[in-house]
Amino acid sequence: MNDWKNKLLPASFRNAPFHIEAHSVSGGRNGVHHSFTKKDEVISEDLSKKAREFSFNAFVLGADYFADRDRLISALEEPGLGTLVHPYLGSVTVAIDYSAGYRMSESSSEGRVARFQLNFVRSDETQFPKVVKNTDTSVSEAVDLTRIEAAVAFEDLVMLDRSPEFVRDAMRQDLADLTDTLQESASIRWAADNADFQERLNLVSEYATAITLGATAIQQAVTAALSSPIIPSNAIGVLEEIARGASITRAVANSAGPMATPWRKRQATNHSAFKSLVSRNSTASLVQAVSAEKFDSFEDAIGAMNNTLGHLDREIGRSRSARLSGALEGMRSEFVFHMQDTSADLARKISIFNPVTKPSLVMAYEIYEDLGRASEITKRNKITHPNRVPGGEMVEALNV
Repeated sequence: MNDWKNKLLPASFRNAPFHIEAHSVSGGRNGVHHSFTKKDEVISEDLSKKAREFSFNAFVLGADYFADRDRLISALEEPGLGTLVHPYLGSVTVAIDYSAGYRMSESSSEGRVARFQLNFVRSDETQFPKVVKNTDTSVSEAVDLTRIEAAVAFEDLVMLDRSPEFVRDAMRQDLADLTDTLQESASIRWAADNADFQERLNLVSEYATAITLGATAIQQAVTAALSSPIIPSNAIGVLEEIARGASITRAVANSAGPMATPWRKRQATNHSAFKSLVSRNSTASLVQAVSAEKFDSFEDAIGAMNNTLGHLDREIGRSRSARLSGALEGMRSEFVFHMQDTSADLARKISIFNPVTKPSLVMAYEIYEDLGRASEITKRNKITHPNRVPGGEMVEALNV
């Protein structure tokens, strides 16, 4: 006879329990009935389903009912949607009825009980479009801003107009040194579009022999060459080398000593500014290259990120311009966010002990049950002979 009572669920809202004496549910359809003057017909327009409403006479009781009372009040006043466990209807996502709210009453005549009038409206989660940050675009924009500020810093420091010929010759030599470094790498590791890169490089080379020199034209040529389209996996090493300043290592004799003339000091300042322009643009390109690289593992991605941050932090430390420092720090922030975001789902490296020498095909099947990944094992572990994965050593693999 009482089987139905045994099936009732314990009532709660946001895990705050209560008891009910009675409940009611209202619902239906929203619509409008249209009637017209001098016409007997009524036209009914169905607009939508009406929100289902739940009303309870609820209570909490016990020798120490205060805790349950306060817990339910907190749940009722918490913003947003919540889960109502309806004794008769099961779990329902609801919102407090904004117009009716709730009412709570207590009396000394009853004692040990708090009574509530509760009103809920069934609600569905609002499906707003999910905002996803385009980290590729953010990095690219940060790189562009860094190049702009690096150019401004260069032009603020360099002076070539009305300078002695040896000062301009020193700048020409810097341009020639950079041209040689880029030319050596262009044919094998640098440009995705060799024709485009060569055109940019030729412009740098032309300034190395130009009769007249201008700071703006020089920085534009250098920036264009160092931001040329690249093959990331092949260019990273070159960019790192240039970012370290290895391409411009020539010392400027007697330029900055205590007895140096003003023009020798100017030569040294120009040289330092040129090196900074090169290293900042190379670092910006390095950030872009590493961001575009498709890494096999989480460890490879984070390792490349940390290595790039070493170059980037050095540039931040060297900057004497607040605007340039801000651009570099902004690029750093966007780069880290991008790398963490894109590497989160990558495979992790694992080490597996290989007891005996065996072919990579066997190793691939043992680890992945996939013979097609044999070449991956030999490449990752720098194994020269695919039929001889050395025994008694750890083998690096991926967890997927």
